[in-house]
Amino acid sequence: MSVWMKPPCSKGIARPLVRSVFLLIVLSLTACGTLEVGIVPTSPSDGAATATTIAHATESVALATLDAEATPTPVPTPTPIPASTELRVAFVNVTENGYNAWLWTERRGEAIPLTNVGGVGDVKISDDGEVVAFTRGDGLWMVRSDGTEERQLVSAAEFSALEPRELSDASELSVALNHFDWIPGTHVLAFNTRLRMQIGLVLNEDLHLVNADTLERTALLPPGEGGEFTTSPDGRQFAIVTRGSISLVNVDGSDRREVFTYTPVAAHSEAAYYARPVWVADGSVLRVAIPPADPFVQPYPPTSIWDIPTDGAPARLIANVPAAPITEPAFSPDLYYVAYQYLEGPEPELPVTSLRITDLKFDRTGPYYPKAGDGTPIPLESGATVTYPMAGQVYGWSPDPRYFAFLAHPGPGLAQAMIGQIGGEAVPAHGDADTVFDLRWVDGSRYLCLAQDAVRGWVIPLGEIGGPVTVVAQVPGSDHPPAYDFAAPVVSAPLPTPVPPTPLPTPSESGDTHFLSGLIYQTADGLWRLDAEGRSVPLLEFPDDSGYVWPAVSPDGTQVLYTEANDLWLADVPTGERRNLTRTPDRVECCAQWWPGEPDLILSSSWTQEESGGPNFGFPTVIRLGGEEKAGRGDRLYPDAYQVLDGSQVSFALSAPSPDGRTVAYDRGGQGWLYRPDTGPEPFDLAPYGLSSDPQLRVVSPAWSPDGRRLAWVVGDCRPGECQMSVGVFDLEAQTVQFLHPHAPAGIGGQPPAPVWSPDGRWLVCTAWAENLDDAGLWVLWADGQKEEAHQVALGLGRGAPTPVWSPDGRWLAFSGTARHGQAGHWLIEVRTWSRQPVDLAPDVVIVDWVTAGS
Repeated sequence: MSVWMKPPCSKGIARPLVRSVFLLIVLSLTACGTLEVGIVPTSPSDGAATATTIAHATESVALATLDAEATPTPVPTPTPIPASTELRVAFVNVTENGYNAWLWTERRGEAIPLTNVGGVGDVKISDDGEVVAFTRGDGLWMVRSDGTEERQLVSAAEFSALEPRELSDASELSVALNHFDWIPGTHVLAFNTRLRMQIGLVLNEDLHLVNADTLERTALLPPGEGGEFTTSPDGRQFAIVTRGSISLVNVDGSDRREVFTYTPVAAHSEAAYYARPVWVADGSVLRVAIPPADPFVQPYPPTSIWDIPTDGAPARLIANVPAAPITEPAFSPDLYYVAYQYLEGPEPELPVTSLRITDLKFDRTGPYYPKAGDGTPIPLESGATVTYPMAGQVYGWSPDPRYFAFLAHPGPGLAQAMIGQIGGEAVPAHGDADTVFDLRWVDGSRYLCLAQDAVRGWVIPLGEIGGPVTVVAQVPGSDHPPAYDFAAPVVSAPLPTPVPPTPLPTPSESGDTHFLSGLIYQTADGLWRLDAEGRSVPLLEFPDDSGYVWPAVSPDGTQVLYTEANDLWLADVPTGERRNLTRTPDRVECCAQWWPGEPDLILSSSWTQEESGGPNFGFPTVIRLGGEEKAGRGDRLYPDAYQVLDGSQVSFALSAPSPDGRTVAYDRGGQGWLYRPDTGPEPFDLAPYGLSSDPQLRVVSPAWSPDGRRLAWVVGDCRPGECQMSVGVFDLEAQTVQFLHPHAPAGIGGQPPAPVWSPDGRWLVCTAWAENLDDAGLWVLWADGQKEEAHQVALGLGRGAPTPVWSPDGRWLAFSGTARHGQAGHWLIEVRTWSRQPVDLAPDVVIVDWVTAGS
């Protein structure tokens, strides 16, 4: 949530960007003390002023171990903290006592003061929203979110007493705080320092930790061994950046290794350039943009984009983009897109910049990138590029990679933060102010920013894409933009590891491909799985005349549930052992589902021999894998070996277990119900979502989002003369509902299957039994429903298509079915490009699952 570059001090934001303008921007940031990079600049040698950056990955280098006297104090293991339960915004407000830290909370809807003696400069709030760190004078302080325990963490005198690094002219220099931030998921602050210079910024190249709960301090990296830093999402590693290299080091100071080197960039200013790598969500990759060694040489050379694996594998050059000198490209969270400033035309006296969005999903030839005849990289122009004129700084991408924010200049002296959308128009973030900038994303659809007008002065608005704007804070008496930071709840599962897609490998002679490793399909003889070499290996053989139906493969691929002779059976793949789980001659079990939140529970549908049941008509039933041997424990949510949850009325569709194991969603005769072990059956109340409980409203086929915060149902509303069906996505916390893909249903009997969530919770795949063939088939929908018509993708399958399966990383959909033109086959869809490719499997097989490769 915090960035290294902060908004400029002055109200007016000059239009960038010739060399002199860049220099003024850097100097203005330096004067404010907010440019958290800097070291004495070094002019490039004659050989360094080349047309392209001379950057390369290096093998991991083990640095010399510090001697015993310099070994850092062991870092105590901090107590992990949860994410904030609500949005909290810390900011600096002007009161009669000067500049103080304040806190706004979404639940309260108003701000309260945390300090009252003034002198506050910058603020940073912990992930749980419980502690606010701030600067006062030259010291580092903290205060709890209720205004208690205000105390100094590091005093100005203690900063001054820190050892400066060795420089030829630094003998009389003292040390001051430079950059500080919370280690994710902890109450531990990491900070580095700078040397007090009359002009410019020079880093002391160190790294320190201080625990806000215990006040313990650790000198992690001594002067000259550190640099700028950014912390991995899991809080376990630092990326340490110098003006020519990037290293990784564990948060306890161990295992320092250099992973990337680049030619120092001649910034032509009083502050040296430090690369700014960004972490992929799972911490497996750093992506970094490296400007050319001399960014101002004519013609402007391109900026190179690199991926740096954190497991020691070599770095890869991804692309070159014609970014304006000394500007920072921004990458979408899935890494499919890059946004960057571009200088339009030859350099005039006052240059004009635009914003470019380039699609990085281009088809590479060669190892990583296309090359010109002389072997030099080709600046990326082959990918689709969208241009927004009269635009400046890129603020960054939403967690939903459709949206990004940037600074536009709609008129002389005006600056307006804009929200752009892939494939759509850009709109103002806050249209009621003269100046709007420093936009930061709260979640996939909400953002905070700074705004100023002549009437209200500075305000911090909370905006929502296509929705209202709420004023979080008003700071009318400040001459400078107020510092702010926020803590927000985690609203969805993390994005899967995003990498630019590559073409499918060429199939082998057998028709199987290594790319599809882990894909499971069914034939008349049994279940088969593609192994790591792309070979089809038997998973489970079907005995002759066994009546083997409704297979369900465990997430690790080692067990298979199935129905045989009306009983539920379990097959162990490694041993071949099979056992009857139910032995209920008076009942029929089918359609078993594995329960992620309760690994020894199975959710099934069952009915008696006398009742009219079937795959989509039965009663929700919980079965324990251990049978009677593991039943009866009082600490279990579902203690019985065999438990019919609700036998009052048949369900029209299959039930769905919640990810946490505490709730089962099902329908009772076409009406939504929930079963919880502590309360039993209860109706799914539609009133909080603004819906009536009209019997004509059918709510069936439930599906939980991976994080359990949303519940999707197939909702049908049939009244005289009109019938409509759609997928309703119910946000259980916000108590809102989005209806996706409304259509007139075809009267073919039964209910459509439940929609299928993508592993990251961003997509839903639904099967539409629609009267109009243009609405029928398999559809992929944005789960949040925003601008649905622009993002639905009809996959062209007719009615009755089998349920699709997602690849474990969420990048692909695989399914078997018959296309509208009558061709039966097996298909693979790439997420976001939606290109459909055939899978070379025998026509009579059916794709049933996709498990993690190698499990």
